[in-house]
Amino acid sequence: NTQSMKGVSKRNNQLSTKDIISTYSLGRQSYGAQELAQQHKRKIHPKKEVVYNKICANSPQGTLIVSRYSEIPPATLLHETEIEMRQDVFDYKSTSAVDKRPVIDWWVNFADTDLFIAYWGRLFAQDEIQVAEHPSLGHLKEAMRSPNSKILPLTIQNEKCTPVLIRNIERKGSIAVDVNVAEGRPQGLYGNAFARASDIAIEKATTVISPPTITHMISMAGTYASHSALGHSPTTWSSCSIRFFISPISFFVSVYLSVA
Repeated sequence: NTQSMKGVSKRNNQLSTKDIISTYSLGRQSYGAQELAQQHKRKIHPKKEVVYNKICANSPQGTLIVSRYSEIPPATLLHETEIEMRQDVFDYKSTSAVDKRPVIDWWVNFADTDLFIAYWGRLFAQDEIQVAEHPSLGHLKEAMRSPNSKILPLTIQNEKCTPVLIRNIERKGSIAVDVNVAEGRPQGLYGNAFARASDIAIEKATTVISPPTITHMISMAGTYASHSALGHSPTTWSSCSIRFFISPISFFVSVYLSVA
């Protein structure tokens, strides 16, 4: 069953996009997805190589647009915003229009304070699954670690939240993590079960998305990572998608959600 909570907010006395960017921006940079794959692929866990090799038969395309911001007071947000909280997995289905208005869908990556910190390792939880299905994110992380990067791969710095927004990410595959004995997943593939599974089981669980769909992602520190870094007690975070109604001007926004 799916439970959702939606709300649309309208605010007055909003700052212009230019004013918000000049005040809160911590950097913006564009990366060619093909160049990222050629120059910034690191060695990953052998089980994740099974996924990567299957869904990356064709080179990634497009340009990733990455930006990072300091905390933005909610009263400065532009445009009408609809937030949908759902107790299920991310399906990345796009919303073509709401009330005949075009929208952009953003999907939340509940990251560690260090962006995509363990994407290359044996664990296979929410953060790692998103990178596996969007392989350009792993390449991006390595590029952001380089001296030439204008943006630090940090979602918290100096005890302040610094969300990272990433546009135009190809989702090149989907990975089933549910229990399926017939497909060789008696314990599923989530968490530590992924590294224990056979290569054949992982290959069967991986579906190539062709042509790839496009995801826009907001990365923020969630669960214990953010609260430990900020000295707070942990809370439970709910997955969500965030839709922004498109206007003639460019825009950005950061949203923090927690459920006690």
